[in-house]
Amino acid sequence: MKTGNQSTSPLRWWEPVTALFILLALSMMTGRLVSTRWIDHLNIIPIIMVFGYLAGLVLGQSQFSTKVVIGFALCYGVFVVLWQIGTTLDLDVIWSERLLNIGLRLSDSLVKFIRQEDVSDPLLFLTSMACLYWSVSLHAGFAFTRRGNPWEATIPAGIVTFFMHLSDIYWSERVWY
Repeated sequence: MKTGNQSTSPLRWWEPVTALFILLALSMMTGRLVSTRWIDHLNIIPIIMVFGYLAGLVLGQSQFSTKVVIGFALCYGVFVVLWQIGTTLDLDVIWSERLLNIGLRLSDSLVKFIRQEDVSDPLLFLTSMACLYWSVSLHAGFAFTRRGNPWEATIPAGIVTFFMHLSDIYWSERVWY
């Protein structure tokens, strides 16, 4: 039985200095990918990371259940990723045509990928990285504020950074990441 002094809302954790350090760790993660210069337009990944981290912080502070948070995260993620990928296309084209172009190119690339054919369009890789970095940064913000666990927030980013470092053939030039 609850007494009058007990709160019905769960405690949320917040520490501005730690939040800033997690953002810096996520920035290093995205910087490591951008530094590879594997494809054009990797510069949208840091923007996606910032929006993902902010969404994670806000959703972590919210009173929503985890299922509702996942729904919001998917909706926000689809919007932010498509918005940022759409900015890489010709700015004179209306958004409905940009989205159609993105959808057609992604479906064509996915079919080629499933058939194990060469995929020459870099959009599939860009979209995959955008989704990965959105997910990791959103998880970092959510884990930090909802669970108060900075390690849970930073270890996935460290793992992604480690694999990006191993995959970069010019790693000796960028080892400082």
